[in-house]
Amino acid sequence: MLMDQLLQRLESMHSRGIVHRDIKPQNCLMGTGGNGNVVYITDLGLAEDADAKDDPSGTTSTRPWLVGTARYASIRGHEGISEQDDLESLAYTMIYFARGKLPWQGLKGRRKEKEALILEKKRSIEVGDLCASLPEEFVKYMEYVRQLGYGEMPDYARIRALFRSGAWSRGWDDDGVFDWTVLLYLQHKCEHQDS
Repeated sequence: MLMDQLLQRLESMHSRGIVHRDIKPQNCLMGTGGNGNVVYITDLGLAEDADAKDDPSGTTSTRPWLVGTARYASIRGHEGISEQDDLESLAYTMIYFARGKLPWQGLKGRRKEKEALILEKKRSIEVGDLCASLPEEFVKYMEYVRQLGYGEMPDYARIRALFRSGAWSRGWDDDGVFDWTVLLYLQHKCEHQDS
């Protein structure tokens, strides 16, 4: 459900020519009350018009610096940015949500040194290792996203279908209720029964 909604948000932005450029956990917020099952993507401060991409030919980047947060930036995001890069950053965000950390967390160095170390770790890690212990759909997603050409519009329906079929095969239902919502409800109910 979470991945599905975040993909829908990115598709909506990208279809309007907007590249977010800073997808990370801190920018994925849950609604409240009646919208408690809705995920929002916030902080468009670094967003850019997709038509103003760094390099229309897709061969080089004219931006020599990282935009966004190094930990969640795509490999190419360290050099330039397109729709594909938002999707790669989304993968890192989802891996972080699932595991609580990323393989390049904790690297030491000054800002530029650390960015270079993070980039090298991202380039060197195999997709299977990056997505180890996660559903196989994450490997397929990362392989698909990384093969996209610079500025190539992703097939969002294909990606959502990948995750939906994986969830369905595991018996997970898109019932509009997140697991943590149920846990909070049960916890709240137990607290009130005890008092």
